[in-house]
Amino acid sequence: MLASITASVIYNWKTFGGEASPNITSWFLWATITVLNFTSYRSMSGDWLKSTLPTSNSLFCVLTFFVALFFGKIYAPNAYDIAVLTLGSAAAFVWWRFRSSKKANLLVQAALCIAFTPTFFTVVADPSTEIALSWFLWAAAFLIQAIVVILRWKKEWAELAYPVGGVLLHFAVGILALR
Repeated sequence: MLASITASVIYNWKTFGGEASPNITSWFLWATITVLNFTSYRSMSGDWLKSTLPTSNSLFCVLTFFVALFFGKIYAPNAYDIAVLTLGSAAAFVWWRFRSSKKANLLVQAALCIAFTPTFFTVVADPSTEIALSWFLWAAAFLIQAIVVILRWKKEWAELAYPVGGVLLHFAVGILALR
């Protein structure tokens, strides 16, 4: 969790200082979807330790959204953004209707993956818009989360979707930002 907090502080500080131009659309989507993520992940895993990273990431996504809103660039929502919000809404409905936090959380993981699309496009067009160090620190936090899930293993593969997806997606943005 310390890696995630450090990454968020660096990212928000550099955004505030004008060194980064985060994609406001992605951060809005992450801020809204991660709230459902940490609640469904906590319910699914039933483990407070496994839930600390999703919880802190949600808080920092909301904070970063507001930093990006005031200091970042704002883009109009596109089809990807609408798809993410739709998936997030579907996840909330699945959780409410079927009382399945596992199914809801897996839908949230799909929405979180799609929410990376605007950031991928932005960083491919201009690598200087993102802070590679923050993305690598977030990837490290997710790797540690995956290790925690494995160490506290309950033979529930769905618990690995969040940390493994997080490692891959955050690492990819970091690599793209290095170009």
